[in-house]
Amino acid sequence: MSAEHVVPLLINGQPINGLKHLQFPVISASSGETVHYAQGANVAIAQEAAKAAEDAFPGWSSTVAQEKRVLFNRAAEVSLIRVEKRH
Repeated sequence: MSAEHVVPLLINGQPINGLKHLQFPVISASSGETVHYAQGANVAIAQEAAKAAEDAFPGWSSTVAQEKRVLFNRAAEVSLIRVEKRH
C-alpha cells in the first residue's frame, strides 16, 4: 500500500471514497511516515452507516454461531493474505 492509497469506508459493501476534505493520514508508529490515508466521515455518512448497521442487525443476529465463526475465519484469512502481499 502506498502513501497515496486511500482506504475507503464501506457501507452496505459499497466503498465511500473521494471526499478528500475528510481523508486523514495513517502514520507508522515505527517510522513516523504516512503509510496511507483513510477516508473519514461527516454526520450524514455516519448516520447512513448507522442505518445500514441497524438494517443488517436482524439478519446477523439470526445467523448461527458456527456460520459466524466461518465468516470471521475467512475475514482473518483475507487479512493475512493482504499482509503477506505487502511484505
